[in-house]
Amino acid sequence: MTRPDHQALEAENHRLRAVIERDRAQVAQQLGVLKTVLDGYAWLSEGRGPYAVDDDLLQQEVARMLSDVRAALAPLQRIGTDRSDPLDTWADVQAARQTPGGAALPRAPEH
Repeated sequence: MTRPDHQALEAENHRLRAVIERDRAQVAQQLGVLKTVLDGYAWLSEGRGPYAVDDDLLQQEVARMLSDVRAALAPLQRIGTDRSDPLDTWADVQAARQTPGGAALPRAPEH
């Protein structure tokens, strides 16, 4: 096996840093979209608005909100499942998932 030269390693390092920055920018953008979607439905936490408790329109409004939230999360799922530049071992993956302070990233709540 031949050793990659310094220039090739620098180019790969730059490419991978660009991948990280692209994903970071997309995450930040989608979090802004998600916040806007949630802010648009904040009134649901303050009451029923003009709807009665058993009003089908309220259920449709909540369903529309959930659909909008799922749509805003879809690009984040793509980023989270992108395996185009995988690490070599599970230990490498676990190490990469540590936050800068040393704690593991939080897991999603189980339902």
